[in-house]
Amino acid sequence: MLPNISVIMMEWPQQETWPRLMLMLCLILSHHHIDNMLLNESMWLLNTTTLSVAQIAERLHFADSTTFARFFRRMKGFTPSDYRNRNLSHQSH
Repeated sequence: MLPNISVIMMEWPQQETWPRLMLMLCLILSHHHIDNMLLNESMWLLNTTTLSVAQIAERLHFADSTTFARFFRRMKGFTPSDYRNRNLSHQSH
């Protein structure tokens, strides 16, 4: 989820320059884009392979499966295993 840009603008110290502000906004947007790419790749792997959650975490270069599960839950609202189980039950109908 992207932070509220208007809040950043209001809280930004007056002495900061616009180029620095723009750099900060680019970094925030880049981080958001990378998170979405990782999420999409992880969902694809969960849907199309039998790789374990730990193997997917390793493939996507997370430190461990716990870190990956926290990331996935923050982004989707449930664990990678729950996501896979939900999709498997939907595919079987």
